[in-house]
Amino acid sequence: MKQMNVRAADKKINTKGTMGRLFRFMKPYRIRIILMVACLVMGAVFTTQGPYTLGRAMDALVAVAVDSAGVLQGFRTFITVLIQLGCVYVLAFLFNYSGQYIVAGVAERHLLPGADAAPQGGAHNA
Repeated sequence: MKQMNVRAADKKINTKGTMGRLFRFMKPYRIRIILMVACLVMGAVFTTQGPYTLGRAMDALVAVAVDSAGVLQGFRTFITVLIQLGCVYVLAFLFNYSGQYIVAGVAERHLLPGADAAPQGGAHNA
């Protein structure tokens, strides 16, 4: 019994042919896939930028607490960095959402090929 499993595992895998078929299958979706990868990379960049900007906001807040001479200027810096932080997280959300939306669109078109067609029967035809 064990020898049969060993022989089945010794079977050669045609990696080059498999990758060729995969790339031929993905050819109609290549623009969407490139756009999805770009969106997800930018989303990752902005997501990792968030903690850095948050650190800058904390530094600005500590500078206000330590240096009481320029409190108004310190709070302006703090508010500016908080606005930047909000923009960073909004951009991260938008890029990540866009990338996932594109992936879902490609998956839906492939997995549900009849999804683009008009519904058949029911109350909508009246």
